[in-house]
Order: sequence, then C-alpha cells, then structure tokens
Amino acid sequence: CNADFPVLLLESSDKMEYFLAAADAVFCRSGGSTLAELALFGKPAILIPYPYAMENHQYDNACIFVDAGAAVLLEQPGCSPERVAELLRDYMENTDVWTLRAARALSLAKPDASDDMIDRIFRRPEA
Repeated sequence: CNADFPVLLLESSDKMEYFLAAADAVFCRSGGSTLAELALFGKPAILIPYPYAMENHQYDNACIFVDAGAAVLLEQPGCSPERVAELLRDYMENTDVWTLRAARALSLAKPDASDDMIDRIFRRPEA
C-alpha cells in the first residue's frame, strides 16, 4: 500500500469497536449489524453491499443510510482502485460534507432498541 496517510488494512478483527472509534470514515459492507455500529459510532461510510446476500438485502440496508445522507453507495461492480481513490479524494477535499454525513449516521442510532422491543413485547394492552 502506497499512501500519504496512515493506513491499517486487516481482513477481520474481534475488536471492531476500537477501529470504529478511531476511524474518520469507513469502507464496509452493509449488513444490519455493521450499519447499527456505524450509526452508534456516528461514522460516515462508503457502503459496498454484498451482491450475493439473500434478496439483495444489503443493498436495501445501504439505501437507508444513503437516503439519510449518512453514506455513499459503491456497488461492487463499480468498486475499482480509481473509484476508491476518487472517494478518498472527495473525503479529504470536502470534510464539511463528510462531517454532516457523520452527524446523520449518528441520528440513525437506536442504542436502546433491544430494551424498547422488550418493553413492546411485554407491554400489557391498555384498557
């Protein structure tokens, strides 16, 4: 890797919370758990939906973030070194836009979702 900025490229990690906390922006797939983490950490993202996911659900997930202004969609067939470089350049030249994307990602966070669902399941019908 030949970059003018610090780069750490890993295949996977069980310590993603540290990497997400440290990241300025994230290139990633768009599974539900990944998007929940991006929202919780308030990270703007370049989402590359896994094209073979059942019923193309990762594309649908990505569209929620794109429509909210929290992410950019990069479909796998268009994911080239040139397009990645273009997106990195955009990030570095338009920090205000990416800062807004981060805020919009954070606005999608639902940190109490599991408690809310449990409350709904066990809530007694009102008389």
